Amino acid sequence: MKLRKITAFSLIELSIVILVIGLLIAGALQGSNMISKAALSSARTLTESSPVASIRSLSLWFESTSKASFIDSEGDDNASISKWHSINPSDTQKTSVNQNNPSSKPKYISNAINNLPAVQLDESDDYISTVANKASKSFSVFVVAQAKTNHEIDSESTSEVSGTSGQKYLIYPEN
Repeated sequence: MKLRKITAFSLIELSIVILVIGLLIAGALQGSNMISKAALSSARTLTESSPVASIRSLSLWFESTSKASFIDSEGDDNASISKWHSINPSDTQKTSVNQNNPSSKPKYISNAINNLPAVQLDESDDYISTVANKASKSFSVFVVAQAKTNHEIDSESTSEVSGTSGQKYLIYPEN
């Protein structure tokens, strides 16, 4: 009977294989990060060159991709937002919406809508507000939002206020 000699990989060969696999994984992750950063950079460029900035009598402009929108420490994924700055270039008194109550602060989500950042409000008590009265008699509101739950739409009325209880407002007028 003939004996077969069994050989195994040497420690050096195993180390090289593990190193190559590690490099491939690191490369794939870096590629993914580069794509995300490129998408965010593109969104920022589009925002900065947007015709929104040239709207006459623009009061407020809150945007989630701009570096100037948030305090540096609050621009990280899942960070609580205490201030969201308007990026309106014609606003001489930079306006912010604020939230000082820790339990009511919305979150900054870096990969929220189409792989771009957004501000996320929970369904119970998150909100942000401003004390500045920036609205004139005539104004427009443009919002990009993604609802996560169903919501009923109440009928409009010019004579009464109804349907205000138990709602999940995106914009809530105080006055």
